[in-house]
Amino acid sequence: MVQGAKYPVFTDPHYWTDWLETFLEDETTYKEVECVILGHFQTLLQGPAVIWWNTELPLTSRLALRKKGLRQVIQLLIDRFQIDPSKAIKKFNHSHLTLRDIHNPPNALGQYILHKLRWARAARTLNDNNSNWFRVIINVYNSFNLDIKYHLHAP
Repeated sequence: MVQGAKYPVFTDPHYWTDWLETFLEDETTYKEVECVILGHFQTLLQGPAVIWWNTELPLTSRLALRKKGLRQVIQLLIDRFQIDPSKAIKKFNHSHLTLRDIHNPPNALGQYILHKLRWARAARTLNDNNSNWFRVIINVYNSFNLDIKYHLHAP
């Protein structure tokens, strides 16, 4: 996500779809909110995502997707912009976090862990059922610099 913008700009489809899901949490307003989001869907996209929506998907496909519901649209978006497993492995193995990195913004540690888990899932290191979650979290913890490990207990 790009910080400091007037409105949130997401560069990862997973984070964007997670953000969208927060608007759908209330079951009493789900259908109404879903209709609003689907009606304005293309205006919520930028960059490659809007090009995908407007040019790669023909009008008939876009109309059919809207009828299937927001979850189908989101899944197709995630499938289209899924990170390549080889890139995910490289990012998972070579990303590091320092104490300076987590000083600002205050949620940097949580964001870093979310990135690592997404890369692990994209690399197929983290199973879909999360059965090996603890092993992956140990690898995430081991990627922390010593100054962070000093302040955080091992999982």
